[in-house]
Amino acid sequence: MIKLDNIEQVTDSQLVDLTDLLLYSRNNDDLVIRWADDTFVIIGYEKDDNARELITRLTDRFAQVLGHSIESGMAYSFYPFNFEQPMALSWDQVSVLTEHALKVAITNNMS
Repeated sequence: MIKLDNIEQVTDSQLVDLTDLLLYSRNNDDLVIRWADDTFVIIGYEKDDNARELITRLTDRFAQVLGHSIESGMAYSFYPFNFEQPMALSWDQVSVLTEHALKVAITNNMS
């Protein structure tokens, strides 16, 4: 999950660049979704710790596209959240947890 601060300051050109970046940075079978005006989600399969690597790559590239005036926060989670009990949490519950993790990370300058 990727959240942009000050979305109103993002130009159309920057938004197109960010969308292209998301589309070309993901795995071929992943989906990129605009979750809200200021939030994007990449839905895909975890392969060899690629979620952490993707977030690291995107953080650097987003800074290049947006400059320093617009901050972005990123967080990720897995579904099923608990592989031993895959039905313990629904997709909606996992997405809420991810949004909460993102808010905590942004509030504590961790993202």
